[in-house]
Amino acid sequence: MKKFNIVGICSPKRHYMVDTSKKIDEIIGLIDDGVYFTINRPRQYGKTNTLYLLKQRIKNSHYVLSTTFQSAAQEDFASAPAFVKFFLGIIRKCMISAGCSENMISSWMDLSTADSGQDSLNFEFLRGKIDMLCRTSDRPIVLIIDEADAASSNDIFVRFLAMLRDNYLLAQQEVETAFQSVILAGITDIKNMKLKIRPEEEHAQNSPWNIAVDFTVDMSFSVEEIAGMLQEYEADHKTGMDIMKMSVLLREYTSGYPFLVSRLCKLMDEKIIGSPRFPTYSSVWTREGFLAAEKRLLEEKNTLFDDLIKQIEDHPDLDKLLYGILFEGLRRPYNPDNNLYQRGSMYGFLAKRDTDICISNRIFQTRFYNYYLDKETLDEELSESAQSLKAQFTTHGRLNMDLVLTKFHEHFKSVGLSNSGVEKFVEKNGRRIFLLYLRTIINGTGHYYVEAVMGDDYRTDVIVDYHGEQFVIELKIWRGQQYNAAGEKQLLGYLDYYNLDKGWMLTFDFRKKKQTGAHEVELAGKTILEVVV
Repeated sequence: MKKFNIVGICSPKRHYMVDTSKKIDEIIGLIDDGVYFTINRPRQYGKTNTLYLLKQRIKNSHYVLSTTFQSAAQEDFASAPAFVKFFLGIIRKCMISAGCSENMISSWMDLSTADSGQDSLNFEFLRGKIDMLCRTSDRPIVLIIDEADAASSNDIFVRFLAMLRDNYLLAQQEVETAFQSVILAGITDIKNMKLKIRPEEEHAQNSPWNIAVDFTVDMSFSVEEIAGMLQEYEADHKTGMDIMKMSVLLREYTSGYPFLVSRLCKLMDEKIIGSPRFPTYSSVWTREGFLAAEKRLLEEKNTLFDDLIKQIEDHPDLDKLLYGILFEGLRRPYNPDNNLYQRGSMYGFLAKRDTDICISNRIFQTRFYNYYLDKETLDEELSESAQSLKAQFTTHGRLNMDLVLTKFHEHFKSVGLSNSGVEKFVEKNGRRIFLLYLRTIINGTGHYYVEAVMGDDYRTDVIVDYHGEQFVIELKIWRGQQYNAAGEKQLLGYLDYYNLDKGWMLTFDFRKKKQTGAHEVELAGKTILEVVV
């Protein structure tokens, strides 16, 4: 029986897979055009698997020399002669795997054309070897280097790229013959990055890989692609799931990040199934089963999450930016020249939405919220108050959101956070204070995510799911009656989207003459409990 896979290469015979043939077709189109390019995507975004599937598609019409520099020893990059010998050797192995003839392989390894002495094994010699290999080959040759950025800070690697560029340009002038296409894969975009030849150097030079074309293939999983995978799973397991609804749910929470999609499916298929709440496949492949898998994913340690946290811990400016987006309603227009945006996008947790920079998907967003809320408790007394009353907030397994909001108002007032002397503090931290309080109550059972209103620094929506029941709470700062009406309209839109009859609005009001407390309003056939603190 097939399984969902999250490590190594996926096999259509052994694993449930998204059909990426259209993406592969686009990449083959680039190869047919004879261009060089870089596949730069975040970790666990399907790069290696895509390269494997690409190789399988074109191996009968091309010689595909697919390798990686990740396991190269330091001495292999110690000098040009050392690298040339290393490169000749790894390409020889690739040629054997690709089915090249013995004559091609022996000619490639023939050093008799080199001048005597080690120094003759230089990049000019290597360029000549590539020219002769491609000139005499009976098929186009494609060179693929995975994890190429593992060597991107090395002087020898930069010179190697420059040699490939020179070979490519001379081939365009019909002076030499070059690889049909060269594909570099990794996290960083070598084409656009500035490379420091040595770590101690202050100045960086532009990458010599400026001959590469932009790689615009969307490698995220679409709703339709996810649905195709689930259809195959459904044919085997007969769960009765609503395939399209489940596909939309997976896409909404992951934005199609390949690892996250596969991990959630794997958790439902292997870990959630058989638990007391989800004893059967039919019960697992529901919204409730999905949210149980999401909760488990958010609680686990894995290399992807570890890498995301490492990035913000190693880069204080990125940490500050992320915190501002999550808790302070920070809005920044996307700027491709901003190094922070580039780094966050490179590692997959920042993305462009409309014209602003934002967290790329709900899973990452909630993971970051949990990280910051656990990292430094903003108000222990408020959290402890929520914990002490936790049992009061549920009746027969149902969450009483009215009580959550009214008790928050009482505790918010009792700890003195609404005094005018700390208005600026609350304005910047109100969202965090409420999420800390809310998470204490629903932790272990409920789920939440935050839906920021684009272009609005002062308003956001929190969507809570508790035992399958949904709640939408709008958080905002008082900016006048007209702004309040706009917030109510925004909330009504969410209630319609989720098919709910009631919503909640929490307003932080810093006017001297204000009326705090809770009151209900009826709008467009919906009920809204508005709480002002």
